[in-house]
Order: sequence, then C-alpha cells, then structure tokens
Amino acid sequence: MSLSPKQLKFIDEYFANNFNGTQAAISAGYKPNSANEQAAQLLARLSIKSEVEKRKKELAEKYAWSREDSIRTLKEVIAKPDRKSDITTAIKLLNQMGGYDAPVKVEHSGLISVVKRVIVDPATPVATTPENAPKGV
Repeated sequence: MSLSPKQLKFIDEYFANNFNGTQAAISAGYKPNSANEQAAQLLARLSIKSEVEKRKKELAEKYAWSREDSIRTLKEVIAKPDRKSDITTAIKLLNQMGGYDAPVKVEHSGLISVVKRVIVDPATPVATTPENAPKGV
C-alpha cells in the first residue's frame, strides 16, 4: 500500500519533531484539535510503521558511532584541545567508558582497627615501633 503525500509529510515531520506525533500531525497539515488522535491512528498503521522503522534503520546505519570512534575522538581532543577544560572532560569520559570511575564498595563490620608496623630487633628482647627503632633499622 502506497502512502499519500500527506502521510509522507507526517513521517518527515515526525522525524523533524523528535518523534512527537502530535506536533508532526500539526506540521503535516492535520487540524490541531484532532492532531493527537490523528497521530496515534497514523502511527498505528502498518504502512506508516514500516516506513518509520525503515528510516530509523537507515539513519542508524548512516550515523553509526562505535565505541572505537568515541575513543579515537576523545584521544584527538586530548592531543589537540581547544580549551584546557576539554582535556579534563575527555579524560573523564574515557575513564567512564573504561569503568575506571566506578564507585568502590567497601564492606566492614563497623569496627576499624589501627595496625602499627612493628620492627623486631633480634638483639633486643622487646619489639619496638618505627618511632622507637634504632637508627638504620
């Protein structure tokens, strides 16, 4: 089933209006007071659904952006930044992509023990702390 010029205009406007069906219907020439209902009816039609999906797929292929593209672009920004803040932002985004900024969860019992390093001098019968250790130990 072929689409009418008005239906094709609706689809064009649907994309131009960030997939807002009501606004697309108004822009395509449908009456504003019935635009919401008209948009719902149009988007429910198989022929219009198919055309919308076909166009979405074409756009996705045309503007595909891979992880590698992002990494390459961010590295270029770091190498030749326009502003000093660009470097910081690019590094932050690379770290996020790599998972290096994830919060670290530390579980504990609620008790914190302080451990001191103890130096044992075989010549001395008592262990000493670093502050009391003989020089050179």
